Amino acid sequence: MLYETGKPLEQAVIKALKLLGYQAENFDDGILELDQIIISPENIRYIGECEGKDKKDIDVGKFRQLQDSLQNV
Repeated sequence: MLYETGKPLEQAVIKALKLLGYQAENFDDGILELDQIIISPENIRYIGECEGKDKKDIDVGKFRQLQDSLQNV
């Protein structure tokens, strides 16, 4: 999805997920911050991170961030 960066990108992803029948929202408890906590129509929970890039590839560090977040959820 090409749209924006930062919070506008996160909100666009949440809106798109909701249009597809998913529940999605930002999560920040002061310790752990995730761009999205996603619940599928089948009630399966996922986490999501947005990466706004227009001239570079997505950094492998973003995948590491997701892996670390999985251990803290």
